[in-house]
Amino acid sequence: PKLASFVKNSEILSPQKEILVHCWRGGMRSASFAWLLDTAGYKVSLLEGGYKNYRSFIRASFLRMEKPVVLGGMTGSGKTDILKSLEKLGEQILDLEEYACHKGSAFGFIGMKEQPTNEQFENDTYEHLRNFNMSQRIWIEDESLKIGRVIINDNLYSKMRNAPLIKMEIPQTIRIERLVKEYCTTDAEILKKTVFKISRRLGDNNVKNVVERINCSDYFSAVKMILDYYDKGYEFGISRRDPSMVHSFPIDSADPDYCAGKVLAFSKDIQS
Repeated sequence: PKLASFVKNSEILSPQKEILVHCWRGGMRSASFAWLLDTAGYKVSLLEGGYKNYRSFIRASFLRMEKPVVLGGMTGSGKTDILKSLEKLGEQILDLEEYACHKGSAFGFIGMKEQPTNEQFENDTYEHLRNFNMSQRIWIEDESLKIGRVIINDNLYSKMRNAPLIKMEIPQTIRIERLVKEYCTTDAEILKKTVFKISRRLGDNNVKNVVERINCSDYFSAVKMILDYYDKGYEFGISRRDPSMVHSFPIDSADPDYCAGKVLAFSKDIQS
């Protein structure tokens, strides 16, 4: 009866009768289950070495990237949108914030789905990477080790830290306007609660002023106060990189397609 229930449940999961079977190490349990479904008329694939082997494989795959390029810029530069525009131009991109369901900053959860587990985040990242040409350029947004609750794989993070960084210098006014549109349409109470969470870094007086600006719906001023803090933090992070790997250039535009074209041309000048 138990074997029959396995087959019945498999029919619910896969009415097309095609299924992948695995266990932790790829031993007798998964092989026995695969045999059962095979006898029931299923097309069965068995994961060699099990899920443990798969996890080791994807972690090692991050090291196979030969030409990663990191796209940097202060908070509000629109790096994610520019990555998407680069993709439209035929470039290979890894959108880590999309896979992490988080935009990186303290406010990065706003408008996003619940974050995956760290393990799922790595798996999802690999699922995008596996179709890429590893010998060609792969664009990745500049990130801290943590994106919300998830942590970037050590191998991938090492590749990012040692890759050329193209740092866009976009005027603060443009960045503030983008952030107001992106975050300030949400509930003001959520914004204020998030500001209080970073009070130790902003300072009590700054928090008070930011909350007052939010209460008055003066979101431009509120974002500017917060951005002054984030800009200093970003510059500190850049200062810890190898200066020879950081390539800065100004862009005075909020249009991601225009910025992507400029970034691509600039990257080619660096490589030549």
